[in-house]
Amino acid sequence: MILEIRKENDPILSKKCSKVREVDSIRNLIEEMKETLAFTQGVGLAASQVGELKRVIVVHFPGEEESFALINPKIIHKSFKKNKEKEGCLSFPGIFLEIKRAERIKIKGIKENGKKVVLSLTGLPARIIQHEIDHLNGVVFLKRISIFERMGWN
Repeated sequence: MILEIRKENDPILSKKCSKVREVDSIRNLIEEMKETLAFTQGVGLAASQVGELKRVIVVHFPGEEESFALINPKIIHKSFKKNKEKEGCLSFPGIFLEIKRAERIKIKGIKENGKKVVLSLTGLPARIIQHEIDHLNGVVFLKRISIFERMGWN
């Protein structure tokens, strides 16, 4: 089932998601999020974007065959070096912003099979994960730019 993606001013986008305690309880949500991500041809989707305040993300890295889910993802290390690149967001269609993010990250989380995982990521995959974890924390990418940039004074 394709889920409705919450847009711009929906208050749920600014709320923090709750930790998932039982992986089995969200299997259906994960499958629907994967279908929705494939339908939109996006690279990442957080549960809050489909109205669920649960710490679940689904990502599809360019060049990879399949998307995958991470439950309770947490960044455990960020590189000091940052890159500023354009990002879009399914909740803000047509808006692309230059966002500064860590070039490398290390994350931990739980895969949909219930196994713990630690991943080291660089470049676009690192950017995608940081963007989606922001959603889980109630932070939309507009909050990552200054008021001057929002007003077009950069």
